[in-house]
Amino acid sequence: MLYLLEGKIVVLNLFLDEMIARSLPRICFFSDLSGEEMMMFIDAFPETEPAVFAALVPNSADKPVAELIDEIMGDHEMLTAQQSGST
Repeated sequence: MLYLLEGKIVVLNLFLDEMIARSLPRICFFSDLSGEEMMMFIDAFPETEPAVFAALVPNSADKPVAELIDEIMGDHEMLTAQQSGST
């Protein structure tokens, strides 16, 4: 699936079968966007579809996607647990 906004944002469902098998939410990777542009897209994403958002950074650009998914989900789980503990 491909989404395009002002010619900059492209979101692809990569490894969708693996993600479904592992019961993972969709992961949206961002690249070459300002913080404001990223927040506009995140705010516009339908809340009915669980999703995790990540920005491509130089440190991660050459990593295998499976490794990125593991790192992103680890960060997401940690942040979710912190938010649950603070409420």
